[in-house]
Amino acid sequence: MTEQEIEKDLEQQALALIQAPEQGKFIELFQGSTLKRILVAMGINFFQQATGQAFVSQYGVVYVKSLGTIDPFSVTLWNSGVSIVIIICCLLMVDKFGRRSVRFQNHTENDFLLTKPSIGNFLCLDPQSRSPRFSQWEA
Repeated sequence: MTEQEIEKDLEQQALALIQAPEQGKFIELFQGSTLKRILVAMGINFFQQATGQAFVSQYGVVYVKSLGTIDPFSVTLWNSGVSIVIIICCLLMVDKFGRRSVRFQNHTENDFLLTKPSIGNFLCLDPQSRSPRFSQWEA
């Protein structure tokens, strides 16, 4: 492009910006469905940091390299390969069964997995002192 074409293009873009109607106010970002989208994005980012997922995705290779046992590049390839396979399986499962049934199954599994350790802890309590036994052979 020549200098004149570039100048003409910039003038057209400036004119289009001047003629464009007002899109809205800043406060509208925090109202209605947009507020819901913002809260979902903030929640996802918070929980990624809180669960440590960000550490694994950003520093996993450095950690594996510090172990000195496995090739970090191989670990990264395996991790990416397993992730792709799992994502494809999840997409196929949602397509076959629908979102609601998958969500219900997920809640059921989570309830079971969260209840099981608490039952195990309850059964390991010493009946006399109501304190946990650290071994099944303790008296």
